[in-house]
Amino acid sequence: MVHLPQEVFSHICSYLVITARPSPTYRDVEGEQMGPSRFTAEDQLNLRTMLSISLASSSLHQAVKPYLYRTITPPMTVSESLLRALLVPSTARLVKFLSTDSWTSAYDQRDNYGPLPHAQIEAAMSNKGLSKDLQDDIRRDIGLGRADAMFAILLLLCTNLRVWMTSFERDCCDDLMVRAISQAVASNSALQQLLQFDLRFAIDEEVAELWELRPIFDAPRLRLVRGTGIHLDGWGSGNFPNTPHPSIRHIFLACSSIDLYHGLPILLRGCECLESLSLG
Repeated sequence: MVHLPQEVFSHICSYLVITARPSPTYRDVEGEQMGPSRFTAEDQLNLRTMLSISLASSSLHQAVKPYLYRTITPPMTVSESLLRALLVPSTARLVKFLSTDSWTSAYDQRDNYGPLPHAQIEAAMSNKGLSKDLQDDIRRDIGLGRADAMFAILLLLCTNLRVWMTSFERDCCDDLMVRAISQAVASNSALQQLLQFDLRFAIDEEVAELWELRPIFDAPRLRLVRGTGIHLDGWGSGNFPNTPHPSIRHIFLACSSIDLYHGLPILLRGCECLESLSLG
């Protein structure tokens, strides 16, 4: 085999990079529910190619690794091998695009992965500004195989995350994920590089309450917010956000219920640097 410089291998692998795209609809042609994003046939081919390259040799693994983990779009169930790989901080820091299915599903994922390394879970939570109660709840939900705890750990580890696309299925005001986001952002330990947040309600003809996700608006570099099936009124808004956000420039809300007299003014006061706003 011809020995090429590592930079050449890396450049070749860069042509295989994939980027998560929002699904055009909640359901596929057979009526099955879809996640917040999906891979195209070309994406899937590129992913399989990168996996094959990664297993070929240690030098090829290092060349393809930044592109292999750049975009993480788990299937409906998060695989054990994927989660174990992302529990390694140096790997998790490679993730730029993350798409997660609903974290508020009433069903746990116990059958989808075995016991996770205790030391790595503890390391992921340490020095992140999380309260003892929240850490205990994450440990409990990890033991139960709950998706909310898995995704909370991912957000804590993926410190270079730029785009996060997700959905949820029920009220989440006191949800573990929202608590983790609130405490981690406040302590500058997670979502500090987040530029775009896409949210979809996972059940047709239902809406998500935007105010319940107020902590995500504390991400300091957030510029773009997209939402589908969002409820926006003035009730329960509290301090949203606590101070006007310095970076949010674009908000696009589709198929949403908007209170133009109460909810909209609060949103505009909290995002005073807006350049474009689309409501529908």
